[in-house]
Amino acid sequence: PSSEHCTRSFCSRCGATLEFHDTRKPHLRAIAISALDGDHGGRIGCHIFVDDKADWYDIQDDLPRFPQSG
Repeated sequence: PSSEHCTRSFCSRCGATLEFHDTRKPHLRAIAISALDGDHGGRIGCHIFVDDKADWYDIQDDLPRFPQSG
C-alpha cells in the first residue's frame, strides 16, 4: 500500500511502476502504458493534473483537461 486507499505494484526485476489501484474507485485500475510491449492500441483520452504540470510543458491538442484526476 502507498496510502490508506491506494496500492501500487512494481516490477520485481527492474522496479518500474506497473499498476495503481484506489480502493475508493474499485471499477478503475491504472496500468502503466510503458509496461506493455508493442502497439497496445491505447490512445490518450484526456489530460489530468494539468494544474501541476511543468511550466515548460505545452499541451498541444484539444483533448479534455482536468485540474486534478478528472
